[in-house]
Amino acid sequence: MNRGDLVLENAVWKLHIRRTLSDLQLPLWNPQIFTGIPFLAAGQASTLYPLNLLFYLFPLEAAYGWFTALHIGLAGANSYILGRVLGMRRPAAFLSGVVFMLSGFLIVSVVFTMFLAAAVWMPLLLAIIETIIRKQESKGIHSFHPIPYLLVGMAVIGLVILAGHPELLYYTLLVAGAYTLMRLVVAWRTIERGARSAERRKTFRISQSTFRILKLAAWLLVMTVLGVAAGGAQLIPLLELLPLNFREGSASYEQVVGWAWPTRHVLTFWLPDVFGNPSHHWWFDLWSGQWVPATVNALGESTDTIFWGIKNYVEGGNYLGIATWLLAAIAVISATYRLGSKRLHRRSVSNTGPFTVYNSQSPIHSYHIYFFTILALLSLLFAFGTPLYALLFYGLPGWNQLHSPFRWVFPFTLSMAVLAGVGLQVILETRDWRPETGLRFNLRSLVSSLSLLAALAGLAALVLVGVSLFVPEPFITLGQRLVDGSDLAQMAFADGRMFWSYQAANLVRFGLFALASGALVWWLMAQSFQKHSARTRLALFTLVAVVMLDLFATHGRFNPASDPALSPLNPDNVPPVVKFLNEREGRDSCQLTIDNCQLLTDWRFTTFNVPGEKTFNANVGMFYGWQDVRGYDSVIPRQYVNFVEQIAPQADELLYNRIAPLYSNPGGDVYAVLDNPLLDLLNVKYVLTEHYVPNPGWREIYRDEGIAVYENLEVLERVFITPAAQVVLTGEQPLPESDLSSVVFLEETPIEEHALTPASPQLREVRISRYTANDVFIDVNLSDRGWLVLTDAYFPGWKAYLRPFGGDEGDETELTIYRANSAFRTVYLPTAGQWTVRFVYTPMSFKLGLYLSFVAVMAAGLLLLYWLWGRYYRPEAVIEPVDGLATGRIAAREREVQTVAKNSLAPMLLSLANKALDFAYAMLYVRLLGPEGTGAWYFVVAVYGLFEIVSRYGLGTLLTRDVSADKNQSSRYLTNVLALRTLLWLVSLPVLAGVAYVYRTADQFTFGGLLAWELQPIGAQEVQALAILAISMLFANWADALSSAFHAFEKMEYPAGVSTACNLIKIILGPLALLLGYGFVGLATVSLLVNVIQVLWFARLLRVTLFRPEWRWDWSLQRWMLPVSGPLMVNHLLATIFWRIDIWILRPLAGEASVGLYSV
Repeated sequence: MNRGDLVLENAVWKLHIRRTLSDLQLPLWNPQIFTGIPFLAAGQASTLYPLNLLFYLFPLEAAYGWFTALHIGLAGANSYILGRVLGMRRPAAFLSGVVFMLSGFLIVSVVFTMFLAAAVWMPLLLAIIETIIRKQESKGIHSFHPIPYLLVGMAVIGLVILAGHPELLYYTLLVAGAYTLMRLVVAWRTIERGARSAERRKTFRISQSTFRILKLAAWLLVMTVLGVAAGGAQLIPLLELLPLNFREGSASYEQVVGWAWPTRHVLTFWLPDVFGNPSHHWWFDLWSGQWVPATVNALGESTDTIFWGIKNYVEGGNYLGIATWLLAAIAVISATYRLGSKRLHRRSVSNTGPFTVYNSQSPIHSYHIYFFTILALLSLLFAFGTPLYALLFYGLPGWNQLHSPFRWVFPFTLSMAVLAGVGLQVILETRDWRPETGLRFNLRSLVSSLSLLAALAGLAALVLVGVSLFVPEPFITLGQRLVDGSDLAQMAFADGRMFWSYQAANLVRFGLFALASGALVWWLMAQSFQKHSARTRLALFTLVAVVMLDLFATHGRFNPASDPALSPLNPDNVPPVVKFLNEREGRDSCQLTIDNCQLLTDWRFTTFNVPGEKTFNANVGMFYGWQDVRGYDSVIPRQYVNFVEQIAPQADELLYNRIAPLYSNPGGDVYAVLDNPLLDLLNVKYVLTEHYVPNPGWREIYRDEGIAVYENLEVLERVFITPAAQVVLTGEQPLPESDLSSVVFLEETPIEEHALTPASPQLREVRISRYTANDVFIDVNLSDRGWLVLTDAYFPGWKAYLRPFGGDEGDETELTIYRANSAFRTVYLPTAGQWTVRFVYTPMSFKLGLYLSFVAVMAAGLLLLYWLWGRYYRPEAVIEPVDGLATGRIAAREREVQTVAKNSLAPMLLSLANKALDFAYAMLYVRLLGPEGTGAWYFVVAVYGLFEIVSRYGLGTLLTRDVSADKNQSSRYLTNVLALRTLLWLVSLPVLAGVAYVYRTADQFTFGGLLAWELQPIGAQEVQALAILAISMLFANWADALSSAFHAFEKMEYPAGVSTACNLIKIILGPLALLLGYGFVGLATVSLLVNVIQVLWFARLLRVTLFRPEWRWDWSLQRWMLPVSGPLMVNHLLATIFWRIDIWILRPLAGEASVGLYSV
């Protein structure tokens, strides 16, 4: 099944991406299944995942191998890093990495590239969290800026999101959140204990420990938010799609729990193939000593696979190796033993102290062992579907869409890998195995007994197989009894001899590895006094090799390689039926390549089967550019499921994420489903089948020894025009009983005038002139009004535009798309003529996500610059003379080169960052506001800009000039500039109100009584925005004055940094205000809020870094400032008004829409 997914899902997804990119488009939409589905939004193709570049640059057959090897290596490396961060020595961390990277969970899932890409990053994320918190613990209550680690963590979270597996993202964030909470609590106790100790020395305050932990939690929250935002280009479209998925509410709690591991699956932890293996096609006859192919089962049916498990083998993959369980048990026992030892002797070391086994100095802490032990146990309880799973199903948002409790094997596997490393660390770090007085057992005896038990269990398994070799009858009888008692076993095994021989091989493998693991662990314990000896190193190497061999022997051959020559795109492998239909539709099959496959646009196909047949499986048509009404994907729009269920029930196939083919009805008319008129509406022109179809509406046009093709003689074209429309709620539309070529059913009343009045077009010519993944061009020749129906899927994000035939995009007007006939698209054409209708998929969710990702990356860059500045910028310490003091005081003074560099380089870089942010912000708000909103906002900003220049009056430049010459005048100048700007602002308000009144009320302009122009007054929202910006102007002026003070002191990096940070706040809050429906009035409010924040921020920085302002009102100074700074204001005004005066004129003459188009 897993190899089928590789071919039917992953390979065709990668093909679609490559073909769409070669057409210079982003793969946003996939029209080849389900009548169309969002492609990038679904996520599992990992379109935006950076390491997916391998698939875009190299041949697919090579890329899969490199991608798999790279990510298995990353899994091991990341787990190794986690082990080292937790304090493991290199051999222990290496063992942990080996267990995770070769685990059954990971290896059996490698064909799911999105699964592999998402799963490998959790160890690294936990390592980053541990590093950040541990560094704060080491610093105590002193400040710590974990920005470099934070940015790496952000990148990791972003990579998990871009990998495109939302379920594993949920697990990753859930486990990371729980780990963070645990570590913050422990860190708080550690830091508070140090603070209490310091309090006794009157050095610190206890409350500072809480403050540091809260600050650290805030940093970790920033890391998470930035990481989620970095993946916004994938996450936001996915969040739009998921509520429309068929899975929403499609399965009850009882059903989901029923898909968990059955109780008997516990045997697979030690006998991974006890229920067979889909890759096993031969079995070793224990008594003949020969390999025998699996050909027939106990029911007399032919078979070639030995598998009788309840769960799919991939979904049940959980094997970790015998040594892993033994070492994990040692870790848990040692932590428990330590706790008992501490309680007995009332040691002074707290529970958060170093993990010690007697005199060990290991930095691993006991709470790490407790956390991963509890996580492993909870994961098992969830995976087996115990009642505890209800907490997740009902308690966590969106969890009811996850139908796979067995996925908890993911955190379970990582927990066991960590515990195995800790177990080996326990052995390596032990110095003294003397028993503690008063304890019933000592740790040495417990671990020795455990390792010997493992070895004895292995030996017992080998002895049992040996006995069966010489006394076969009881074992064959037992095997036969088990086969007879299990329906599943009867389908896999021929008899008891085959059953026991197969299980004997499993027992031999268990016995060998259990014996070797137990013996090696016992040997390592015996060498604890000589840990650096050659024998110890040999034992370590052998133990790791045994674990690798154990895991490889189990799953190393589960994913066999295939010859690339077998590719469906190889011209020699193209089926004859494909060649026939391609030739019939006018396309040469020899031109099919990975990167070149023109979509066939004017027909769809499906198959007609009896249950169990897999004729031309779903998604196979994507190899050849065909469009199939079936499909195989985990995300299927609910609207399409509801539509096709009017043709045939889908429940059985939906369990496997499929839309069913047309199945024969054995209880009635076998071929009745083929006469459903909705197949005509779906544009199903061809049916592929292995059977004969007698229905008169279908004509056989091809047959070979394996397959036949029937043509639908009554099929509707992909695009057609109906003269009438009716409004009927979805679910009540009489689709099968209606003539859908004459009427289209809508679910909402159209906004166009006369749209529901039937028309009578005598000429209704339509033709698809261009069809790509993201757009469709349709040429129309129409003699009257009508509704153009395109039987592609309706979905938010599709836009439609009408232009005269032969015109370009500049001639277009937008049309409203309506949901037609429950699932398709239709637009109303209001006039006759020759037109071109352009459908284009341009989802706002993707644009918002891309914008969010851009903002996150820019924010990360700014944080990095902030950290680099604080780390590497160091002014020189000098001694300044102070009156009355013989020694003077220490002060920071910059070298001249430093001053020039920081006052030019830093503002320049931040200015470039601001421009990039503003450009992205403008692109987004123009899209959200539309031409009218953009024009109104642009006019408001133009009016505001002029009054802001006047009210500032050039005083900032004057302040900078004079204070830089005499810094003793800083408070005097600053306070009077603030006062004068406040007065100027008050004076400007009535003038601004007058301007707004004129633009609001004027509706006509007459020149000399001869010329008259009709004017378009501004709206109420523009007046509201001007009023809000008028208030904002005061705070903007104050912020500019404070900024000028920094410039006077040659601290230009501070204004640049604050302005960039506030700009970042603006571009985050601005789109939010627009999405909430507040329009450009919301943008004005955001501007006011940001200006207030900027003033408070500058005021705080001024007091901390420069001076404490003292109020010095000076009328004479203000009177002197007015004439001196006036020319500076005029110069600024003239330099600006020339570029804005056109907006003042254009707005009343042409309206806000024209201004909006003009401004962009």
